[in-house]
Amino acid sequence: SCVAVAGDNSNDVAVCKEDGTLHLWDLRDTSKVRKQLDSDLPTAWKATFLPDGRRLVSGGTSGSLCVWDLRMGSKEKELGADAVTEDMKKTDEPDEKRRRTTQLQKEERRKLQSPVYSLSASANGSLLACGRASGDVGILRLESLEWVGSVKAHLGDGEVPVRSVSFDSGSRFVLSGGDDQNICLVDASGWARGGRPQLERFVAHHGWVTSVSASPDPLRQVVVSTGWDSKVKLWDYRTQDLLCHYS
Repeated sequence: SCVAVAGDNSNDVAVCKEDGTLHLWDLRDTSKVRKQLDSDLPTAWKATFLPDGRRLVSGGTSGSLCVWDLRMGSKEKELGADAVTEDMKKTDEPDEKRRRTTQLQKEERRKLQSPVYSLSASANGSLLACGRASGDVGILRLESLEWVGSVKAHLGDGEVPVRSVSFDSGSRFVLSGGDDQNICLVDASGWARGGRPQLERFVAHHGWVTSVSASPDPLRQVVVSTGWDSKVKLWDYRTQDLLCHYS
């Protein structure tokens, strides 16, 4: 159901299967599967290699993320609905504050149960962005494998899948595209440092935004988007100006 290609100096390709397993292939020898990663979770929809070259993250219909150790060929950790941020854990708080904290925990768990539609790791290897069927974009710290949190980036009645996420070249901003026709911009790095999630959005297509890809050039703050309207567009994501389009 998806294909992920490893970064520089690697010939690895991961193929997601409907039964939740992942097949690893070496492009230098495509006659056989090099390694199979077995999971008890149903249907892996998305996978991405992490910049360290040692790990792979996959997600799908269950809403959980699986972090795979590629050297061992085994699952390092599963991040499910019980993975809440550190500041939401129980403390000796007054009853009213504890009640609000419990409500936040329940809401965060609900978000983490929504199917995973898209994944993207920052180039510096510190953060992972996760787009979900609910319209939420979540940010995960890759060193500790703890969630920074989730923000409702894409809005609409019912599910509003986030079909694509992409970090900018500076590993600061996450761009996302969803079924609400919008591109959203989240300051993920600032959020991870303890700030509030800063969110901007603008209408990009007449129909679903099917993919977004930020330029790897640090001198160009641009993103390419594709949509259900059969158009390809190039945007300055800081000014939200359309630079050119193809159809």
